[in-house]
Amino acid sequence: MKFFGFAKNEFTYRGYVLGFLFLFFVLGTLFSGFNLIVDPYDVYDVVELDAFKNKPQVNGFTRYHKTQKLLSNTYACVFLGSSRVEGAFDEIQEPTFRELCPTYYNAGINGVNILEVYHLLRISAKYAKAKVIFYGMDLLQFNAKGIQPDAFEMKVYRNPWVYRYLLLISKNTFLDSLKTIHAKQISFYKDNGAWLILENYKDKFLPNVRIHDLFLLNEKAFYDNFYSDFSFETKTLSSFAIYRDILTFLHENQLKAFIFINPFHVRLLEIEDLRIGYEQSEFWKKELVKIHQELSEEFQQEPIPLWDFSGYNEITTEEITHEKNTVKYYFIEGSHINHQVGELIIKKMLTHNPKEPHPDFGYPLTIENIDSYLREQRKKQEYWRKHHQNTIQEIKAFVGK
Repeated sequence: MKFFGFAKNEFTYRGYVLGFLFLFFVLGTLFSGFNLIVDPYDVYDVVELDAFKNKPQVNGFTRYHKTQKLLSNTYACVFLGSSRVEGAFDEIQEPTFRELCPTYYNAGINGVNILEVYHLLRISAKYAKAKVIFYGMDLLQFNAKGIQPDAFEMKVYRNPWVYRYLLLISKNTFLDSLKTIHAKQISFYKDNGAWLILENYKDKFLPNVRIHDLFLLNEKAFYDNFYSDFSFETKTLSSFAIYRDILTFLHENQLKAFIFINPFHVRLLEIEDLRIGYEQSEFWKKELVKIHQELSEEFQQEPIPLWDFSGYNEITTEEITHEKNTVKYYFIEGSHINHQVGELIIKKMLTHNPKEPHPDFGYPLTIENIDSYLREQRKKQEYWRKHHQNTIQEIKAFVGK
């Protein structure tokens, strides 16, 4: 017997298949729709409900969050770099900056490496349509041993549109959506991408922790982890070659760029010297200047500005006391500056006003002045060490050296 031209068993089998496919489609739609509405990584902005207002899962999924923000929004200016960038540049008031950057996004990412910066730069130009790039560099971004070209975040950078939809059907996204419902913890990131570093620290440390203790803990982390295994190249890649690709992209696309070396407290330079040698930093800066000059000649354009706000100057040598507060004027701890210093960095690079306070903070590096600059920094290092022998011994004892 046949029904509508099909044998009964054939009709029943097809009905089961179609029913299963329909059920799979409905459940998949509900599943992805739930993830879309809850939006645990704060990228889709479909609805705003109080029950989903706090999105703490962003804190562990920053790379996806910020990549998708660049993908779906346009900004006149974008900041790139590590947590030193994402924590320092927020609600910038400098008039020259406000005119240059009516809209901007802070795409700094904790622990970023130079290859990630390259991908984020391309996304910023292609999708966010940014015409101005502020890039804050650190020596650790150039650690080739820490770069994994096949890591998950690299796939997110290379195929941002694919992962925009792929994560909607992810089980992990669903689990994070469940954690987001009525969550009490907040995301540590603002709409402009800036890192709410003080809120983050309140979550980690007791209210009465001393600034001095924060410095020591930060220094031990750098000694034990960040500077423990460092090299500019491996058998498969060179961080300087990737940096050359970054400058090439900036020149080819005629993007306006301000590249600078982030400030950090000179106490961390003692950690750097203990682990890998201060000479590595000097070599790094000379290589950067050399690459800037070579690309300038190749493209017959002015060298892209390179500023150094690190080293020994009035800001980075701030005296640290044993007071029971978590914030000094310039530093939150040895690796991260306050917003006031971020504002000063912007002002220095955009206005070039020699009458600004802290005249020794921020120096434009060129092929002509790099050697004399590094010699002067050595003199300042010698002076600081001479007057801080107790500090140096305390640091060595704390890290177990």
